[in-house]
Amino acid sequence: MKNDHLVYWLVYDGYLKDYFINVRNVEIDPIFNQTLLSYGRGKLFNIWPENVRAYIIGERPVNFLMCTGHIKAVSDNVKNIIEKIAKGAAEFLPIQFYYEDGRPYTKMTYWVCNTLAIVDALDWDKTVWTETTPPNREDPDALLMVIKPRMYANKVANNHFFRILISNWVSPKVYVSRELKRAFEFEKCTVGIEFTPIITT
Repeated sequence: MKNDHLVYWLVYDGYLKDYFINVRNVEIDPIFNQTLLSYGRGKLFNIWPENVRAYIIGERPVNFLMCTGHIKAVSDNVKNIIEKIAKGAAEFLPIQFYYEDGRPYTKMTYWVCNTLAIVDALDWDKTVWTETTPPNREDPDALLMVIKPRMYANKVANNHFFRILISNWVSPKVYVSRELKRAFEFEKCTVGIEFTPIITT
């Protein structure tokens, strides 16, 4: 299929119309380190805070929803698709949705997604960086210098839902395979997300 890529960056859309649900506030134990959801090294959470709540406006359900800078939620349907195609690649943690006036939101069940699969797939030399030459592979700032990642096709093969290593750090961006993208589209589970193609070498 023309222009069909092996890998896509899963971009959460933060500019949905007002009639879609949008998160206004999240209640979670302040001791819990949310950054582990974005930068953690793909480990299961043995302790997830109880009664994590998101307060929303809007009515129409979405499939992917940014709750905070680190907490990303997916619908029950998305969870089921990921578990079917990308077995073991993600952990799904409970979150309850409420309207701002305290009424529970019951139109759809949501889960916080903790991406477990970490792949060392970056083609360092062909990636587009902020500098004209690639940074040193040990440079801790390399993670912040990527403009357009390129990935090795053989490294991403059979990986359907994952993040990548960059200079011993884990990128917070989540990538999906062509197969998983097609499954989301077939099941009409793409509200709240965009797919940015990634070139593979």
